[in-house]
Amino acid sequence: MTKVTQLLAVAAIVTMSATPVLAQSKGTISALDNGNREFTLKTSDGKEVKGKISGSGTKVTIKGAEGNRDALTVGMTCTVQGPAGDTATTVACD
Repeated sequence: MTKVTQLLAVAAIVTMSATPVLAQSKGTISALDNGNREFTLKTSDGKEVKGKISGSGTKVTIKGAEGNRDALTVGMTCTVQGPAGDTATTVACD
């Protein structure tokens, strides 16, 4: 293996390890805090998933229509996607 190939391999490993793992969870919103900026989602298997909702960085939809985090309420069934343990990229509620 040439030095250039070795450097490219190391660069690829570093890049992949820095990429956050995307997660998807579906459940019922059991808590909203800090002006709906933080949520707790209870999944069907009883696990709690906590995360954040950005006013500008999270796409929120409710029953297929565009919405915002202020429209979210405890009890809604939602699917949340985003980096595990970080700010959600999408929140889609029924």
